[in-house]
Amino acid sequence: MAATEADKIVHAIVSDLSDGTSISYTHGKSPLTSDWFANYWQYGSFKWKLEPEPLTLPEDHLNGIIWRGTIHSTIDTLRSLHEGFSSIIENKFAPCWTPWWNMPSEYNFTWKIWRRNGEWKSFRIDDIHFPEAPMGDDAPTQKDADRVLKYPNCE
Repeated sequence: MAATEADKIVHAIVSDLSDGTSISYTHGKSPLTSDWFANYWQYGSFKWKLEPEPLTLPEDHLNGIIWRGTIHSTIDTLRSLHEGFSSIIENKFAPCWTPWWNMPSEYNFTWKIWRRNGEWKSFRIDDIHFPEAPMGDDAPTQKDADRVLKYPNCE
């Protein structure tokens, strides 16, 4: 049951591609200019594992928590692409994919997950969105992934 829920959490923001790679993105609008942007990341290898944690805190029982764990991801390499529109700055550069590079381990995703009062809850530890700059953080659709993967590599 926990592994199924963890799979839903991970794949809500990371899509697996047919070539064995994965893709995710963030997107949003500037609060000052209403300009939009999307940042895509393609991962050479995206793996995750779920580690259960013991319920040892006295408040666990009092708060109705019946299961707790952590989802850890491992990403070996990645490349990125930025799409954006600016009403202030003329965008002279077409989007292109950066070269592949090694993913620093501190940038891997980590989620906390727990079951309380019959409901699963989670949050991503590295997910910091400022209220003044709200961003979408969901998995790209296959159609969107196919579209952006057609962009060339940066020269």
